[in-house]
Amino acid sequence: RARMEGFPPEWEDDVTTATMFSSLPRRKNAEWKQKMQFWENVIVSTQKALVRKRSGDKSCLTFTYSELSIRFQRKGLNPRCLPEVLAYHLRDGSKLSRPPSNTEMSTMGAMASFISSMTRSLYVTAVGEGQPTAPGEEELLLHRGLVETEAKKIYDDIVRSAGVDSDLLVPFQELLENKNLKFHEDDLNLLLQYLESKGLVSAIEVEMKTGTSSKWQIVRFRRNVKDTKEIPSEKYIAMFKLAIIDIEKKMKSYEARISELDIKVRKNIRKKDKNKARLLLRRKKRVEKNLQNAVNQQMNLEKIFDSLQNLHSDREILKAMRLGSKEIDKVMKENELTPEAVAEALDDVRDRIMDVDAVNNALSEEMAEEENEGILEELANLELKVANEDESQMENKTKKSENATVRNEVKLQGKDKRETKVITSKRESKDPVAVVL
Repeated sequence: RARMEGFPPEWEDDVTTATMFSSLPRRKNAEWKQKMQFWENVIVSTQKALVRKRSGDKSCLTFTYSELSIRFQRKGLNPRCLPEVLAYHLRDGSKLSRPPSNTEMSTMGAMASFISSMTRSLYVTAVGEGQPTAPGEEELLLHRGLVETEAKKIYDDIVRSAGVDSDLLVPFQELLENKNLKFHEDDLNLLLQYLESKGLVSAIEVEMKTGTSSKWQIVRFRRNVKDTKEIPSEKYIAMFKLAIIDIEKKMKSYEARISELDIKVRKNIRKKDKNKARLLLRRKKRVEKNLQNAVNQQMNLEKIFDSLQNLHSDREILKAMRLGSKEIDKVMKENELTPEAVAEALDDVRDRIMDVDAVNNALSEEMAEEENEGILEELANLELKVANEDESQMENKTKKSENATVRNEVKLQGKDKRETKVITSKRESKDPVAVVL
């Protein structure tokens, strides 16, 4: 058969599984710890896979030894150490435990019974370090960490999706039908019990039939864990919510009945049976009238429901405004923030600013006289220095100009001499030729 999700890769290794399937060592050595850790990881990972694939048809948070035995069967063999592993974990109570029973819920209350079942040693048969007793084959078990994780997910999803700052009132039936949750009724009860033990939710019971055996008719998701005070209007809001849900169910039933009668009327008309068709048509009219009455009732209930919710919201806003006003008054008294004190403080500030300006002006004037004397002296020195620099620059330019003139004359004289020599040499070379001729 196909292996379900959640098994580790070493599950397919024959040598490893043969070791892990054998009985636990008598001593709590390294091998004992390794096997305990291995089976805890396998139980949690495979159970998480079931939770991810949940459809709401059956419980996925709880399991039994019988179910685990079938789940971990490999090549016709069952793990011999599994009963011992479960027994030790149950006696420890920190990882595995059993959910609170209905009897415990009725006698101890949700918070006490849940915390007790999650923490106490359940299966000790001897005093001290005696061998623990394995659970029964069909006894329900749960993994504490898995319940905590899924419960917190539900709380975060419901509170975050609402997008409001006040507490939320959600009918239990609405949670059951929530397509994003898809938890079985037993699992949902278990998760709400855990959240209630942490002060995150509470149950609001009203004297109405809700069609469920759960004590959770209306679930209050608390924004502020410390605020456990029950609000009187919450029960009325819860009653209207349940009444609206009940009317919606009736409306769906009426609509289905009308559709059914309409088909029958048409069928009898085709059969030419007018009497029966007339009878069915009268029934259809009565159901349509009941449907219209239900629609009117729903509209009236929704108006009242909206008004109650608005009042509830207004109460929270008024509460916040009063707290804000008290805090402002407290801060103003502690810091003496009165109009007179502020005006006096501003006058003092203006006086200090005027004093500072006067000091700055006085200092600025004294510094200006000293600066003028120094500036005039420095300016005279700079003028003399600049005049000397200009005179020296002019002398240098004159000298450079004279030197350039002399160099040009020398060059011209040299050029004239060279040209004179060339002409003389040419003449001398031509005269002998003439004599010969």
